[in-house]
Amino acid sequence: MPAPYPSALTTEVGSPGGLSGAGGRWTVDDSYEEAVDLRWPNSVRVFDLMWRTDGQTNSVVRAIGLPIRQTRWAVTGSNVDPRVRALVEAELGLQVDEEGRRRTSGMGFSFDEHLRTALLSLVYGFMPFEQVYALGPPPASIPGLPPVLAHLRKLAPRMPRTLLRVDVAADGGLAGVTQLVPRGGYLTQEVTIGTDRLVMYANERVGADWYGTSILRSAFKHWLLKEQTLRLMAVAAERNSLGVPVVTYPAGGSRAEALAIGKRFRAGEEAAVAQEEGYSTELLGVTGSTIDLLPHLRWHDESIGRSALAMFLNLGHDRGARSLGDTFLDFFTLAENAIVAHLEEVLTEHVVRDLVAVNFGPDEPYPTIKADEIVTGGPLAADAISTLVREGVIIPDLDLEAHIRRQGNLPPSMRAEAAGPIGPIESLPQPVEELPGRPPPMTAAASGARSAAELGARLETVRARLAAYRAAEARQAPRPAA
Repeated sequence: MPAPYPSALTTEVGSPGGLSGAGGRWTVDDSYEEAVDLRWPNSVRVFDLMWRTDGQTNSVVRAIGLPIRQTRWAVTGSNVDPRVRALVEAELGLQVDEEGRRRTSGMGFSFDEHLRTALLSLVYGFMPFEQVYALGPPPASIPGLPPVLAHLRKLAPRMPRTLLRVDVAADGGLAGVTQLVPRGGYLTQEVTIGTDRLVMYANERVGADWYGTSILRSAFKHWLLKEQTLRLMAVAAERNSLGVPVVTYPAGGSRAEALAIGKRFRAGEEAAVAQEEGYSTELLGVTGSTIDLLPHLRWHDESIGRSALAMFLNLGHDRGARSLGDTFLDFFTLAENAIVAHLEEVLTEHVVRDLVAVNFGPDEPYPTIKADEIVTGGPLAADAISTLVREGVIIPDLDLEAHIRRQGNLPPSMRAEAAGPIGPIESLPQPVEELPGRPPPMTAAASGARSAAELGARLETVRARLAAYRAAEARQAPRPAA
């Protein structure tokens, strides 16, 4: 019998810090934040104002979010029971286009809508969701499932502005979020949503700070100074764009009358001044040098874009900067893929894992959520793909064809495929024979438990296409000299 672990390895002694509270209830302590306006809950109001009212800040938020929403998201996992994977695809609505969606009536939610709302964690720093399930029969297109399943009916957003606090455990882990919810009439009730049904996105969380870090935090001072500069420009335009009426009156004249003439002066198509002898009126503009505030505004806009690595948003406004566009996009793409990786992890561990555990038990292997990598160069051109095929770097098959059709916005293939229904995991056939020197184009586990006959037919199709490409290449080769 192995010796027990020493208590030092099973007991947590330290604390991540950043906690406040008493009586067994802890929450995040953000008193270290120097800007009072950015301490909870004021930070939600400020960040909301920043990205909703400022054009540059809104452009940064949209530039980060739209490519992530545009990329293709899918369920992956070749060592997972095909029934489990098919159910996850059905619940999240992530089937490929040509297969359609397999949902039970009234169940499921919009994955794109959830993704759009989850990306608000970049603005506010965090974004919580509550899992809501409903019992019902399995999808008819996925046989072999239990007669009653817990379907993921919605991932309901719990907007940060509606929360009373974020509850944290003594070890720094998330304990839940607390809200005031209506309970009929003017009555409200304080409720806590625990981690057993909570999905929390926290951007760049440090320790126990479950408020996360907004991408707008480092841009706050530039936004604030830009707002003040805009107000100064508005006042300057109002006071100095037309000029100031100056009325000169003679000795013994009425100062009050002179002021009245100046105040009554209005610009317009029929503007005129009638005054007594000895009075004179003129418009005086600003004399001497003034501060040009436009460079200040441009600098603040550039700093806001730079804070989110979105420097390319400022290209084209000054000469000589366009050559840096590719370099800027490379850094921005790295940041995009890092955000995607965080979203994949949260979706897999706190949505898919819970869904599979509820329906199949906590020990059942669960698939993962993966998104296509965001690249700056775009899809391969047709001639590049042709060269790769001709040189034998890639082998054309039906999966490659479907990918190219998807990338080129082409309609799906009308070729009939004998895709049989998904059966139990025990009925999976053995992997088909591999091509010499190449990995198999498809294995039984990765094919979603399709029939062995279909796998063999697809393998023969691949071999026939490969032979046809090689024969065409041989016909195009120059003949040797006689």
